Formats: sequence, C-alpha cells, structure tokens
Amino acid sequence: MILLALDASASLESAALLNQERLLAARQWPGDRAHGRQLFDAVRSLLDETGLAPDQIAAYAVGLGPGSFTGLRMALAGACGMALPGGAPVHGLPSAAAAAAEAAAETGAARLLVCGDARRDRIWSACFTLQDGLPEQDGAWQIDPAETLAERLASADAVCTADWPALADPLRRACAGRAGVALLARPVIPAAATVGRLARLRMLRGLPSLPLVPLYLHPAVFVPPSFPAAKAAPQESP
Repeated sequence: MILLALDASASLESAALLNQERLLAARQWPGDRAHGRQLFDAVRSLLDETGLAPDQIAAYAVGLGPGSFTGLRMALAGACGMALPGGAPVHGLPSAAAAAAEAAAETGAARLLVCGDARRDRIWSACFTLQDGLPEQDGAWQIDPAETLAERLASADAVCTADWPALADPLRRACAGRAGVALLARPVIPAAATVGRLARLRMLRGLPSLPLVPLYLHPAVFVPPSFPAAKAAPQESP
C-alpha cells in the first residue's frame, strides 16, 4: 500500500511517501506563511523522485496537532483534497503521538509526556503509553501554568516537546530531581514518516481515524472590528 503522510504542526513541516513500512522518500521545510505552496511543491517533488502517479496513492495520513493554526488546516485540507478524486481513506492522528513514538524509540520509555507552548506562561501536555508499538493517549489534553508542570511528571518515564528551546527552562525545572525521567533537551519534531507508519499500524489493527479536524486546545477568540460603525443614512423630509 502506497501511503502519503503530512505533518505541519511544528516549526519544521514534512511530507513522506511510504510503501507498507518502507520509506520511499521524504521532504522537510521550515513552516512559514507559504504553507500551501511549500506543501504541494513537496508532494510534487516526492512523486517525481519515486516515479509514482497520484492515483497510485492508496491512503493518506495527517498529523492533527496540536500546533500551528495555519499549518494544521493546510495539511488537513491538502490530504482530504488529494484523497477526494479516488476516494482514498484519510487517517488522522495527533502529531503529539508521533512525537511520543520518536521519543520512545530514542529513550526506550514506555510512558511519555509530550508538551507544547500554549503561550502566556502555560504549557499544553498529554500522556502517551506505548502499547504494542503504538502510543495510546492516556487521559485528556491539559493546559497548565508552567510552574505546575512537575505534577504532570509523576508517572512519566520521558518528556519531550517540539517547542524547545522556548520551553527549555520550565521543563528543566520540572525535571530537576526526578532521576527516573528522561528529558529530551532538543526539539522533537513530529515527522510525516512517523505519522504515516503509525497510521498504517492503526489501520491494520482496525483502529479508527480521529475526527478530521485540527486539535485546537484554545477556544476561538472573537476580536470586535476596530473601525467605527457606519453612520445611519439621513432621513428624507416628507
């Protein structure tokens, strides 16, 4: 099965083509405002390198975040749009699960805490437990003040983030004195190849895709328009 995977949740975005478990080709680029152009240029480059045609892609996988607001929407829209003509399935999963899988492969940890910068001195986090090669989320997403992060490490074997060095100081403070917790002191960026491999495993085991919507942990914010209200038209004299 040829599978195209996308992840645009972090500062480095990526696309990968896989044949079963084998990586055929991958591309990575810095996330910026040109998300759409870079994503489709990367997909075109992957197809050119492998000699594959779009209709040979049997399935799509996409990282749903949390992460970049625009990047997540673009990757999801891109995967769904490319899958539509042939009716190929699209499997969505948390980008944080891919980060957990990569951290587990490096550290050997079975229980991982994945964190991200939620702004305003707050940190989002989720726990993942490795089960037969798949990181399964254990509990809900949380957004906590940075100073309370240590409480989330009570049962974790390792902690990682894509937002290093922004979270370096609070993570180091939280891990101080916890000899059993491995801190990955570098950005752990979810890779599209990992998203694709996890999606394939999930599909083989009959596990459903998450709803194909980005994982936004903050509620939508409405900012009233700053321009003055239009004046009412003058009434004509009878």
